[in-house]
Order: sequence, then structure tokens, then C-alpha cells
Amino acid sequence: MRRFKKVIAYILIFYIAEFVLTIKPVKNTGNDVVNPIAEVNVINIKNSDRILIFAPHPDDAVLSSSGIIQYAIKSGAEVKIVYITTGSHNTTTMVRDSAIHTVTPISGILLAKERHREALCSAKTLGLSENTLVFLGFPDFGTLKIWTDCFENKPYFSGLLMSDKTFFPFSYKKGIEFTGKNELTLIEKIIETFKPTIVIYPPETDLNPDHRATGLFVDAALFDLRNSINPERFRYFMHAQDWPTPLKYAPHDYITKPEYIRNLNGKWFTYYLTLKEEEIKKKAILCHKSQVKSAPNFMLSFVRRNEIFLNEEEKINSFMPLWTDREMEKIRVSPSISSVYIGEDKNNVIYKITLKKGFETFTKLYVFIYPEIKTEKFYDSPKYRVVITRGLTHRLKITLIKNGKAIKVSKENLSAKGSELLLELDINKKYFENCKAFFTAIQVEQVNLRVSESPWWNVEIFKN
Repeated sequence: MRRFKKVIAYILIFYIAEFVLTIKPVKNTGNDVVNPIAEVNVINIKNSDRILIFAPHPDDAVLSSSGIIQYAIKSGAEVKIVYITTGSHNTTTMVRDSAIHTVTPISGILLAKERHREALCSAKTLGLSENTLVFLGFPDFGTLKIWTDCFENKPYFSGLLMSDKTFFPFSYKKGIEFTGKNELTLIEKIIETFKPTIVIYPPETDLNPDHRATGLFVDAALFDLRNSINPERFRYFMHAQDWPTPLKYAPHDYITKPEYIRNLNGKWFTYYLTLKEEEIKKKAILCHKSQVKSAPNFMLSFVRRNEIFLNEEEKINSFMPLWTDREMEKIRVSPSISSVYIGEDKNNVIYKITLKKGFETFTKLYVFIYPEIKTEKFYDSPKYRVVITRGLTHRLKITLIKNGKAIKVSKENLSAKGSELLLELDINKKYFENCKAFFTAIQVEQVNLRVSESPWWNVEIFKN
């Protein structure tokens, strides 16, 4: 009898513990929630809010913000999603699903159309109508190249889609060339028309290049419109190493901060989903059948009790956020970026770049600098690229490229010095005249092969 009572007691304890562990926190209804993220802030939405979500690919909005979307609809707020690319560059999906199991322009076009249908299904599941969705139709896996190499008149050519302009029937505007100016102009027009109070988009520190580019274009657009539109900004993370943890369907777990970025600054925000919202999010994710087949654990790992966002900012005179060594070392036997400090003195903006394994012969280091000039539209402002090379003599050669053309500079205006492991770059402040902030990133090349690169940063600079 005693054994029987013990068994009954154990069973009761088990079910009580199971019940406690599965209680669903609903922060927005006032319930107490044990916060899984240190120093977190809870997102609140009013019926007067207008929420604009930027998705580099057709599944990013549902993965990052399904709970927010449902909460916004219940609150009476307006929601609009802008899909930047068609999502046509998922080669794993193309090889698996195409008739000849290979990557071709036809398979890319068919995948883009399929992912468009999936986005419509997903949005409908969340309660959004088709007229709240905008598909720009820019090339998947090409938007960061558009930012770095095709801001001027020369358009980016997508080898997969065999086109340098938008052409899908569902594109926001057909026949738009793939240039940085065009992409930025379209984004600005959408923001200006919708007048969002909240903008949700990826950070420049995401591992996926289209996500970084989307963050850059949105930040640049908001800079241009700063005098008329000043929304709250929330950035969502998507592509990180072995994240979310665990990388599988775990609906009772929380999404926590990704650990693959060092020196990350800013405030963290979260939204806690109800059980119903979480179930609807799962259904919306499953609408993206082509992607669930390719990466089921990754897709379903975003079905969690919460969604997290970051309001990040980078200040001059500080170390910049970097990915972990695993990400910085694309080729382990070659130089990689270990740390980057950006500061200033009376006359110069100063970069101190620490390298791992050294700045060897025939190495090239590129520093991209895109100032935000207060008196100019961003697409008309200068786009600088500093190129530092080391030849056979081990002497450093430095070149300044402005809008794609090399320009003559003096040592007083631009100089580089240092050892194999530490480089210091001094850039005269005249290149930052009337500058509020600037976008910057660093790449390392050996024999024309990129062996390391940093995230992009938007660095606030002078108060004047």
C-alpha cells in the first residue's frame, strides 16, 4: 500500500511539474513573466501604430515577427510587409525540386513564383490581406553587391535570373534596374507613403548578406526621411551559427540573444506570444513548404514563447561588433579581422584594425565608408573605398576610391601605418564634413579571394 501511495505521489508531482513548466506567459495581458533575457524591454503596440516590416526573403517576416503581427492586428494597428528579394537563390531547394536536379534560370524563376505563393499563404494565415504586402522583386543573394558595387548607374546583373531589372508580374514596379539608387528610392517611397510609427527589419550584423543589405538600405532611407518620419526601430536576428538554441522545434523554450556577435550594443526588446499566437505562427511557417523541406529544424526553431528584437547603435570612440572567430576566419590559414576600433582626434577619423595571422605580402584590405551628409540625399552622397595593399617590399600602399574612381590624396589627408598584426588608418575629417554618421565595413583579400570580412556598422560621429 505504501508503494502504491508513493507511485501515486510521484505521478502527481510529475504532472504538477509538467503543468508548471508548460504554463504560457502572456506579458501583454499583464501576467508576470520570468524574463529569459537580461535587461529586456517589452514591446507595446497601440491602435494608432503603423508597423512596417522589411523581409529580405519571403519567409523572414513570419519567422521573426508573427507574434507582433498578430498582436498588432488585435490592437487595431496597421501592418505592411515589404519583401526585398524573390528568395530565388536557395540552391538546395532548386536542386531538390527541379526536374533535372540542377540550378538553372528556369528553376530559379519557378522557385521565386513558388515562394511568392508561400508568402501570400503565410500572410493570410496571420490575418493579413494581399494588399498589405509589397514585393520589390530584387535579386536574392545580390542586394549586398548592389550596395557595395552598383550604387551608381551600372546595374547589378543576376546570373541566376538572367536579368538586371525587376520583371516578375507581382513586382511592385516592373522594369526597375538593380541599382542601389533605385532600391533606396523605392524603399523611401514606401516609407514616405505608409508613414510608419514602428519599423522592423534586420541588423547589419546578420550573417546573411541580403539581411545586412536590407538593414543598410532601410537605415539610409530613414536618414533621408528623418525630418518628416521618425519611427521606433526594432531589428530582428535570423541567420546565426547554431541559433536559435536548441536548433529544433521547441515551442516551450524561449528565444535568447544570439551569442555569435561580440561587442554588441543596444537595448533588447521582446514580445511574448500566447499559446494561440504560437500555434498560428507554426501554421504560417508551414506555409513556406519549400523552405521547411530544406531546413525543417531551422524554420520551426522560431516557434517559441517569444520573439526578440534589438535597438542597436554604434558610437565613435568604441570597438565595433564583430562575429566570432569561426565566422571571421573564412580561410583559417589566411589573415582575418580580430578587432576594429573606430575613434577620432582633432583632425582625423581613426581606424585601428587588429588582424589574426598578419597582414602578409599580396594582401589587400578594403575599408568602405559611406557618409550620411546632412545636406544631401544618401544616394547622392560620396561612397568611399580605401584600399590598403602590401607588396614585395612590405611597404603599405594606400588608394582612395570615390564613387568608383581613384582620386589623388595627400599623406596629411589619408595615411596608413602599422605592423603585420595592427593597422592604423587616419582619414581627414574633411571627408566627413556635415556628416551625422557613416556606414562602414572592412574586407580582407588575398590573391583576389575574400578571406575575411566584418559586419557593416552605422557609426554616429560628430555632434555638430
